[in-house]
Amino acid sequence: MTQNVIGILGPGAVGHLLAYFFHRLPHTVIQMRGRQGRLTSAQPISEGDEITNIPLDQDSQLATLWFCCLKTYHLVDGLRGLLQDLKAGSEVVILSNGYVEPLLYDLRCEYPQIILRKGLVTRGVRLAAEGGYIVGAQGQVIWGDRRPPSAIEQSLLNGLGAQGFVWSEETCRLRREKWFYNTCLNTMCGVYRLQRNSLALSDHRDELEALASEVLALAQELWLDWQPVQKDLWKNLLGLIARTADNENSMAADVRLGRQTEASALSGMVYSAKDPQRYGLLLAFDQKLRV
Repeated sequence: MTQNVIGILGPGAVGHLLAYFFHRLPHTVIQMRGRQGRLTSAQPISEGDEITNIPLDQDSQLATLWFCCLKTYHLVDGLRGLLQDLKAGSEVVILSNGYVEPLLYDLRCEYPQIILRKGLVTRGVRLAAEGGYIVGAQGQVIWGDRRPPSAIEQSLLNGLGAQGFVWSEETCRLRREKWFYNTCLNTMCGVYRLQRNSLALSDHRDELEALASEVLALAQELWLDWQPVQKDLWKNLLGLIARTADNENSMAADVRLGRQTEASALSGMVYSAKDPQRYGLLLAFDQKLRV
């Protein structure tokens, strides 16, 4: 029987989340690639009381379907390093956070023979105290566009649909909504170095509401064809905070640890506005994150 070979670019939390689920599929092998090339081993993954060690493929030809899980500040260099090795017709699903389309313009021109799709991940995954990663209980992996899924993509959807793997022609809209939520919550948590997501609401509700209004106004300036209902976005943001109340926000953790953040693809989009000064709170917060 034909063996599916699936590649993962970016050996972080989301990359290992995908590897954990792909490992469940029959007749499937997984390749994982980092900055130094193909990895020979993956981190253990925990779900409930079960710990899974995932073997990585070293023998097959390079996969023709890849899921890119890079941070936005590594996206261009990491993708270029992969795309130059792929054969024509290969597909790459980009799961990086934020507004990444401006980063893809040149790559689309340089590698027109490669299909670049965008997606998003709403399923949680976090570091385990003893090493490896812990898979969250809820969430989805969504990707797609108006083209039909390839045969290997369809096999993933068939095998992992019950685990939240979804094909959607509305992926572009869903990514915009996720950009809104991340820009609001990550910015607030990063600026104030909040230990838990819930503190963005309990300790900074008025500022969070004001920030959400500015982020939505900026989104409507960036995407003229997107006119969401503000109260629905706010309701969904509150739901996200409730579901992740005890989690340390990823940007807050990056700030606390002195690491680079993904602010440029979130709050940093304020500089794409005709008049950034219109968005005074967002502008001030973004500048604090760049210090």
